[in-house]
Amino acid sequence: MKYEPIKKYSKVDIEKAVADNNADELLLLVLSVALYSDDFEYAENFYVQLSIHEHFNVRGNAIQGFGHIARIHGKLNENKVKLIIESASKDKNKIVRGNAIDAKDDTKQFLNWNFSK
Repeated sequence: MKYEPIKKYSKVDIEKAVADNNADELLLLVLSVALYSDDFEYAENFYVQLSIHEHFNVRGNAIQGFGHIARIHGKLNENKVKLIIESASKDKNKIVRGNAIDAKDDTKQFLNWNFSK
């Protein structure tokens, strides 16, 4: 793996990347949205959209993004996001499942959410 700094993308760049569906670009873009977006609802909706992406790393990073939003913004729509994180914890890919565990930990710590065992 090679470290690459996460750059900030405009909403236009984000929408173009989603339309292009380039997994390599989406991998970093997904992390950028959590780190730089001032609009938590935009970021949350973005992650909801990508949480079902066919590429496991994009899907996993979107799930991880929910944890970042919880930490950075201190809020998420529990009715919408909690079910997505629960579902990701049963994903066929172990990376997605691992990111779901991290997102559960983050939402528990920063939002006081509880998940069933």
